[in-house]
Amino acid sequence: MKQGLKKYLYLALASIIMIFALVISSSVIVYFKTGADQSQSRFSRSPYIIDDLTEVYWYDEEDQEVWTDFIRDDVAKSYLQCWKTLNDAYWTLDWSKMDRFFDEALIDRLQDSSEDEEGKLKRVCLQHHLELQHLSLDFSVVVFEDRNIPLIQELELADGTILSTTTYLDLQVKMVLQDGQWKVYNWHTIGQRNDMKRETRDSSYHDNMSKILDIKGVNYYSQHSPWKEFWIEYDSTVIHQDLSKIRDLGFNSIRVFIPLLDFGRNDINLDNVKKLDHMLNTADSLGLMIVPTLFDFPIGYDLWTYPSYYRQLKFLVNRYIDHPALLAWNLKNEPDIDFIYHNEDVVLSWLQSFIALYYQLDNKHPLTIGWADGKHASLFADQLDYISFHHYTELDELKEHIKSLSQFDKNLVIEEFGFPSGNNPVRLFLNTQSKQADYVTDVVQFAKENNIGWMVWTLYDYPQAPSSVFGWKPWIRKDQRHFGLIGLDGSFKKVVPRLQPFLEN
Repeated sequence: MKQGLKKYLYLALASIIMIFALVISSSVIVYFKTGADQSQSRFSRSPYIIDDLTEVYWYDEEDQEVWTDFIRDDVAKSYLQCWKTLNDAYWTLDWSKMDRFFDEALIDRLQDSSEDEEGKLKRVCLQHHLELQHLSLDFSVVVFEDRNIPLIQELELADGTILSTTTYLDLQVKMVLQDGQWKVYNWHTIGQRNDMKRETRDSSYHDNMSKILDIKGVNYYSQHSPWKEFWIEYDSTVIHQDLSKIRDLGFNSIRVFIPLLDFGRNDINLDNVKKLDHMLNTADSLGLMIVPTLFDFPIGYDLWTYPSYYRQLKFLVNRYIDHPALLAWNLKNEPDIDFIYHNEDVVLSWLQSFIALYYQLDNKHPLTIGWADGKHASLFADQLDYISFHHYTELDELKEHIKSLSQFDKNLVIEEFGFPSGNNPVRLFLNTQSKQADYVTDVVQFAKENNIGWMVWTLYDYPQAPSSVFGWKPWIRKDQRHFGLIGLDGSFKKVVPRLQPFLEN
């Protein structure tokens, strides 16, 4: 009896060991810098109200003294509600609510046009610029033009294919006040373009572009508040000390991350904006340049979320457009990883739309996207100002990526690269400071020989790598803690003196 029990115990123990070995071996084939666990942490699914975020601007009205604030605001609010109701009708195919905001004849015309579509149509407008054309003496009839409306549309076909377009419209609109409600009687397209020309580049744009190839930078979080804790636990004293350390090591630039939710999904978080003010001002005082990466830990790519992204983009770009420490903007960190969890066409449509929107806002600073894999870095290469991607595999693969990207004749930046110096249960004794130093300096040497900018990952080792960002696998989290140039005890690792010759030149 005892022998039989022992036999079953041995079999159970062997089964457990085999299962654990299979889990470990399947993870080994995935290289250690896998980034955040996208399925757990990148997207929030909280409700979203589109009409609260679409902005309306009126052009100057110097000769329109009779145009009171109350009437103007009442017209604008009603006009936004008209757009929301129309967009909802296109998506739900329910036109029953339209008669509150649109004349019956106009409803028929709009509904007839919707029936030409071969699927469900999702639409969103990001802003409206209105100019008054006529206001009746009794204030009951108003005619205005709405110019350069960014209308983004996604057509979902029966087979699941999504077709996306961005159109810039000019409309002439007639609204009539009836029983206290403004209603649209005329909705006439007077102009339509498939794209908008980017603003003429300012002279400072060329100055900033000339600095891209000279980037010798580092990705930065403070040591005891990385990732999602960075802006929550922001300490101005620590930031000044760290940026001074970066400057003293010889780096000329840093890359930081701007999480969408931390800076305000609907209303801008001014407390965190002031922290970003401090970081940029501190960098400027130390002679450092900053490349902020927008929309970290995003809320998805659904069309309904666009106004949240646009509001934050517009606020931040306008606020810092003349800041001397700002070198460039990174529109999105590793969007190609999101291909796995979202329809790739939807992600690419989002990127395409926001590249165009950015260029309407900033003509002084270059724009890039930080691709997780160099094989995707050719996407939008003809539209972006410079190409950047991340690399954590062999040098030969990096050389292949650079060779392939040379066809675009664009400045290149290896925006993340590194090697963990701490061992973990999967790779016992394989990760050492010496191997880290060899890997990092090999990449930097290659970058120097090929006139490529670079930003190492990362300044510090970290006490923890949260499962909310990197998932449950302990060997992944262990690696993420040990990519730093500076250890947990504050000492420089072997890679630092090896980097010095490259930072001094």
